[in-house]
Amino acid sequence: MQYINILLVALFIEAVVTAIKPIWSKDGEKMSVAEIVSIVLGVVLAVSCKLNMLAYFADEQFLAEAPVFVHYIFYALTGVALGRGPSFIWDLWQRIRKAAEGEPPDTNN
Repeated sequence: MQYINILLVALFIEAVVTAIKPIWSKDGEKMSVAEIVSIVLGVVLAVSCKLNMLAYFADEQFLAEAPVFVHYIFYALTGVALGRGPSFIWDLWQRIRKAAEGEPPDTNN
């Protein structure tokens, strides 16, 4: 596995976990029922349609060698990203694209 694949997966997981963190957070902002339903629908759609955002960036050999359950984890994570909306998808896409191209991370965030 190439290091870029590890970086891409790590960025993807970090962004998705940050997005759903309010579900279990005891302090701070809570997610509304509409946001939770949106995430659930995004996961159902992504898993049923086998949508995987990392397939556009990760090495084909990496994905081909991954066990089947890993593909379903990527589908579910993609679904969470879909459920969070287009601005979240755009920001995540830009971060992954920059990492894949070797650009330095944006330090303004």
